[in-house]
Amino acid sequence: MDLLFIADPLDTFKVSKDSTLAMMRVAQAAGHRLWFCQSRHVLWRSNAVVADCQPLVIKPSSTAWYELGAIQDRALNSFSAVLMRTDPPFDIEYLNTTWMLSAAVRQ
Repeated sequence: MDLLFIADPLDTFKVSKDSTLAMMRVAQAAGHRLWFCQSRHVLWRSNAVVADCQPLVIKPSSTAWYELGAIQDRALNSFSAVLMRTDPPFDIEYLNTTWMLSAAVRQ
């Protein structure tokens, strides 16, 4: 399965206790392919909700703990699941992203 995580910048994660990172580790260990983007990378383009996202590999190190691949333009409905894991504030960017996620479900 391809899983897209819409989250805060990876370099802001608290590696020792971040629940999003824990979810990513478990998903990767189960054989799922991880993808990453931030809310601002979710867009409406050519009548589809897409994300400028990157493949993500979680590494066992606590310092250089992730590796991102090249940016790719993918429709959100091409993912098996999209997980929005952003910290507050829940502002207009958050609201816009949730609207686009709702639209992607209908595509």
